[in-house]
Amino acid sequence: LTVYTGLIFPLWMVAMNAVTRWLEFRADRYSARLGYDIRPSLLKISKTNKGDLNPDWLHSLWHHNHPPLLERLHAVTEYMKKSK
Repeated sequence: LTVYTGLIFPLWMVAMNAVTRWLEFRADRYSARLGYDIRPSLLKISKTNKGDLNPDWLHSLWHHNHPPLLERLHAVTEYMKKSK
């Protein structure tokens, strides 16, 4: 039990956060491909949740299961540029 909680569980959580982040980027890309500009919605959600716009990457990787707002906005903007 100690090995699990001390070693395996933290690594498992980082892996699960990575998978969740990947899925979030895929969902954002899918929305953009359908023609929706989700950037205003992302900003509104972040403002309502009082989210950190640009957290430290290591802290974010370890503790957050969603990508930071600025990364998501950048990814959506880049995809929309490429798809035109």
